[in-house]
Amino acid sequence: MKKVLLALGLLLLCSTPVMSQGVRCARIANDGQTSVFDVNTGELAGYLPEMTEFHYTAVRSDGYVVIHESPTLMVAANQLVSSNYINSCKNHYTVQTQDLDGYVNVRNAPDGDILTTLPNGAEVIGIGSSGNWAQILTPTEGLWGYVHYDLLSIPHYGVQNH
Repeated sequence: MKKVLLALGLLLLCSTPVMSQGVRCARIANDGQTSVFDVNTGELAGYLPEMTEFHYTAVRSDGYVVIHESPTLMVAANQLVSSNYINSCKNHYTVQTQDLDGYVNVRNAPDGDILTTLPNGAEVIGIGSSGNWAQILTPTEGLWGYVHYDLLSIPHYGVQNH
């Protein structure tokens, strides 16, 4: 019985999201956009506009920080304004749809072509807006796109499922 309880406890511990004590909030400095690079290849992946907020855990030895919500992407630390207060980042949204299929379309522009879909409950980072559309970054794919604000929660603090 003790072994079963221990195994169940370990399973619950491993399946419960744990937030690192070292997670910090960062904001792209308000002097323009900054380049974002692929962690594995070092190639340019895109750009984040000024004032975009995200979380990171530490500055790497090469001077970059890995975006906590999208661990395949990194930004030069000298392009950031950081805060030790994790709850200061409040540009995260949760996909919320009433559609029967349970998915939301991510588009290449407001009312543009569909790039991909996100399931109900998915977390995204808001990086800009255009009218009634939020420009978002998808955490797992590192994909930039647009989702209508009606299909997103109110902004909240990030790192909810990490």
